[in-house]
Amino acid sequence: MSFLPRLPRAAVAPAFALAAAVLMFAAGCSDDEPGPTGPPPAYSSITITGADTVLIGATATFTAVVLDTAGQVVASPQLTWSSSSTAIATVNNGGGASGVSEGDVQIRAAGGGATSNAANLAVIQGRGWVDQSDAVPSVVNLRGVHFVDARKGWIVGDQGKIFATTDAGKTWTAQPSSATNYTLNAVDFATTAIGTVVGAAGQVRRTTNSGTTWALQTVESDGGKGLNDVFFQNANSGWIVGNGGLILRTTDGGASWTRVLPGVTSANLQSVFFPDASGTAALPAEPYGRGWITGDGGTILTSDDFGQSWRIVSPFAAADDLLGVTRRSTVDAIAVGANNRVLVTTASADTALWSLAPPPTSFTNFTSVAWPATSPLPGSAWAAGKRTDGSIPVVLYSADGGQSWTEQVLPNDAPLLSNGIEDVYFLDDRRGWAVGTSGLVLHTATGGR
Repeated sequence: MSFLPRLPRAAVAPAFALAAAVLMFAAGCSDDEPGPTGPPPAYSSITITGADTVLIGATATFTAVVLDTAGQVVASPQLTWSSSSTAIATVNNGGGASGVSEGDVQIRAAGGGATSNAANLAVIQGRGWVDQSDAVPSVVNLRGVHFVDARKGWIVGDQGKIFATTDAGKTWTAQPSSATNYTLNAVDFATTAIGTVVGAAGQVRRTTNSGTTWALQTVESDGGKGLNDVFFQNANSGWIVGNGGLILRTTDGGASWTRVLPGVTSANLQSVFFPDASGTAALPAEPYGRGWITGDGGTILTSDDFGQSWRIVSPFAAADDLLGVTRRSTVDAIAVGANNRVLVTTASADTALWSLAPPPTSFTNFTSVAWPATSPLPGSAWAAGKRTDGSIPVVLYSADGGQSWTEQVLPNDAPLLSNGIEDVYFLDDRRGWAVGTSGLVLHTATGGR
């Protein structure tokens, strides 16, 4: 029998530590650990596809086809997904895009030195018309609505109420107007920040900060006559119309207003409209100096000099009160009014002639009409009001510039019974809003369809 030499006690600890270190090194070299990483993958192209619309709170999945530098499909590509606005939609690493708030975004994927195409995704609150009435802080009759883009807009009404939204109307916030004793009938903005509201007893209020504050303006309102509509064609040119034939004009974005004289009628004027001055391929800028005003008793006024002077269109096509007018081009315009009245224009030598369109099947007292010039569908127009029996509000759609109309379905959960729509506004052929009595607010991001 042999014996190993006994190590001194002082040498035991270093020897044990050395053995442990050897074992740890060996473990670190195990085949279970990944080896050195190679160069990142290189892709020649990434093409993504997916749904074009998703509801708030829902998810749409996008898929990617990735080709490597040899033109072969990559089975499991390494991609990073992104959204152009995470406030509207977020997207995970699997290409799942979740709707957060209404608006339009672009979804992309990137990896291997390549970036995909931009896939457009519209996030909406619902299809057809949806009810936003419960989002308004207080219940009053609402008279006017205007949006400067797909998310930012205002509504006005009784008791001097002004409400604003920055999320397409999903939520509304009250803004101070200091007009609590007056009804506000209309609102329009010259720019995204500069706007004007008008109302009873010659009330005019203006903001230059998107409504954070509204300042009272003194205008020549002929003894405080009611003002019924305001419209801005661009950042400078705008018009106000009111009772007793009153017309006001601005050339400085509403900083000051001048009464247009001489007056040409004593009728109450209800609506004014000029085409967009910018011009598009579908709507050249040439006719933008020509506008229309409509009013009580079938009154129609026209101007071809940016509203510096007006003349009566005669003979009248109808004796009913005409409460809404819109114009798309020199010869294309629509007016609507009481007793199911719809008028359209046709070309003539020096202006446009008005004639009665076939009456819609849904017999309606119309209050407003919208015909967005930005719509890629040139005939798309909407008219709104209330059934003549006073039962429910009505929104009608025309695909042919007002010659024929189809009633659109309104949401059953909205406060419809005995209410009516006072104003309708459309940005394009998709996005529109309608407001009415008892705090009624309706919205569509699908053209009401």
